[in-house]
Amino acid sequence: MVSRRTWEPCTIRADARVLGASLRAGQRISYSMDDPEQKAYVVTTGGHIVLNGLQLGERDGAAIRGGHALEIEALSDTDIVLVDTV
Repeated sequence: MVSRRTWEPCTIRADARVLGASLRAGQRISYSMDDPEQKAYVVTTGGHIVLNGLQLGERDGAAIRGGHALEIEALSDTDIVLVDTV
């Protein structure tokens, strides 16, 4: 990750994965979060998605607790970022 103010890397002080995906309208992806202790944050950068039945718009985010899979469908072209604390 990069700090917006200095453009220097930011340290994540946790066991975490930062993932990104570019999705086209209609494309679906899934991500396994089987561990009930797992937590994640998903944000869309410029389009609309449906995350486990919840619609998210531009720059909307959602905090998720584990124990189930994440199902993501792009309603329009967009990029998403997923931070998974494992």
